Amino acid sequence: MLPTSAGAPWTIEEERRLYHETGEGMPIADIAAAHDRTTGAIRARQKHMGLRDEAGTLITPLPEFRSALRSKGEQEPKDEGKVQPGTPSSSLRPKRRASSVLRAAGGTRREHSTTTAPSVESTVWPPDFPRDGDWIEQLWHALRHDTHALLSKGRQPDTLTERAIDIVFARLTPADDFHPAATLEELGHKYGVTRERIRQVQTKALRRLAGRVQRKGSLTAQVLKEVESAVPGDQAHAPLSWFGAELARQDCRTTFIEFMFMAFLGCSGVPPKEARRLVEQAMPSLLGMRRTEASDRRRYEASDGISERARGADDFVLGILKNAVWPNRLTGRSIDLAGLPPLRDCRYERPYYSKTLQRLVSFDSRGEKRLIQALDIGTVVTEFTEQPVKIAYRLDGRNRIYIPDLLVRTDTDLYFVIEVKARPQLADRTTLAKAEAAASQLGERGIGYCLTDANGFSLDDLRALEPDGEFRRRLRGLLQRNGTVTRDMFEGAFGREGQRRIYDQLQSVVLREGLRYDTQLTDHPHVSGRYIFDFRLSAR
Repeated sequence: MLPTSAGAPWTIEEERRLYHETGEGMPIADIAAAHDRTTGAIRARQKHMGLRDEAGTLITPLPEFRSALRSKGEQEPKDEGKVQPGTPSSSLRPKRRASSVLRAAGGTRREHSTTTAPSVESTVWPPDFPRDGDWIEQLWHALRHDTHALLSKGRQPDTLTERAIDIVFARLTPADDFHPAATLEELGHKYGVTRERIRQVQTKALRRLAGRVQRKGSLTAQVLKEVESAVPGDQAHAPLSWFGAELARQDCRTTFIEFMFMAFLGCSGVPPKEARRLVEQAMPSLLGMRRTEASDRRRYEASDGISERARGADDFVLGILKNAVWPNRLTGRSIDLAGLPPLRDCRYERPYYSKTLQRLVSFDSRGEKRLIQALDIGTVVTEFTEQPVKIAYRLDGRNRIYIPDLLVRTDTDLYFVIEVKARPQLADRTTLAKAEAAASQLGERGIGYCLTDANGFSLDDLRALEPDGEFRRRLRGLLQRNGTVTRDMFEGAFGREGQRRIYDQLQSVVLREGLRYDTQLTDHPHVSGRYIFDFRLSAR
């Protein structure tokens, strides 16, 4: 939780207390608690007062007390703040007036168009900025500074009133720990105006704030630079996706996610209209992801009452759901799964009895049975049904019908259809056609779609797999010589050892190069319930 004094102006008296506490060797955490500020703010103030060197190490012995106040007209009293010997002559200059963060970082608006924006290293961080805080805390702190920089002064066009700033903070807060959130109705009651009037003030204020934030000299832009530089190496190709996922994972409020997503795009040079379009497309997925993460957190918070078996089942199910294709919008209504009877007969004659549903559940494969057992044992999914819907798709010029395996509802009221396939069949031409049609048609109804194998391995895992260069060269040669490659030819060329690895590479090449990959399962002649796998691979 952000301390109540975070961001509040410092006084000479408080600085004197800090000086004496530092000299007495008081721990940094205790000092922060005594001042009701963050540890980052305390370290920054100590450095500002000359008590720490450039590396952030406390200077021993401490130098004479010197105030770090820089606000307009605020100076130490002559009888208490005498200039000490050795004080730099620059400290005798008139204190510069308090101005916006943008001015401190890069000049006025007129200067901004001709002045090169400072690098992250040269950013003028405010004295109380939480440099040691997490980046959600830093973004919120920077946003507060950039918002206060818009406080009305005279009749400047891009300014905000105290009421507008209060509305911005109440609506833009990432969580109640940072600033108490309020609805439009609550704010309207507070200020004696209508809900619509509060919405208008919010829209106007956020538009002005967005304009300031997206300037390269703003403090929020500088923090976003650091956030972007912190993207993990394996996510460097898609920093925007990583940023959105992190906002959702941190369980930030919707308005904060939207605003920061827009700011991230704006600071990257994306035009406003295009940024808005991307945000509108991404938000349903991010909100769905946030709800899934919330389910995960609640499960671990209550983990003492959950068996190890149930916890393992939840991990398995959540791993599958996080690889889902998210719809453009989430369903806003409850679906009666009990009212969806199976639309086809299943291959296995001995169904599984679900304790959750208090009925028998049929299935087609052992992979489906494993998933059904996990759904039944775990706590993430509260209800499910098998063979629930018909999906129309087209293949080879013919209209066809596809009935997926399972429809589930999570404890956060997210709905997903799950299709379980044998791992070597994930990139099959028919499977891909079904998956594309299902994701589109289910997405229109606010339902997600998951295509996975019995162990939770998905198309995303195949796409992330980088095939060996030698494997691709040999496979290309095999296709050129034969035109069509069968399973026997493939395994004759690559061997039968490590089949999972070579088939994963094969399907990764299929997805990357658009090859035609047709698979089939035939009944084993001697073992009931077992199948023989075969495929044909060719260029399109």
